[in-house]
Amino acid sequence: MKDEMSRRIEIRQVTTAKELKEFIAFPWRIYREDRNWVPPLISDIEARLDIKRNPFWRTAERELWLAWQGNQPVGASPPLLTGRATRLLTKRSVFLLF
Repeated sequence: MKDEMSRRIEIRQVTTAKELKEFIAFPWRIYREDRNWVPPLISDIEARLDIKRNPFWRTAERELWLAWQGNQPVGASPPLLTGRATRLLTKRSVFLLF
């Protein structure tokens, strides 16, 4: 039973500063062995996700999610967009975080 619990994946919304740091650091966990990966600047990601500094978030809502297996993050979702920003995006628009 304990082994079954350790394989279970739980999806949780990022709500604390600590979880936000985990969310931002997650790509380093996935790509750490990929010698071709060029990591983005952490300060750039922080600025993009900051709802007070980034004017994009004035017309959109940010929802970040992490998938956890035990006490380790095993997946991350990009920001979910709602509101006016979603309506302004067209099929030719792309919003990339990582």
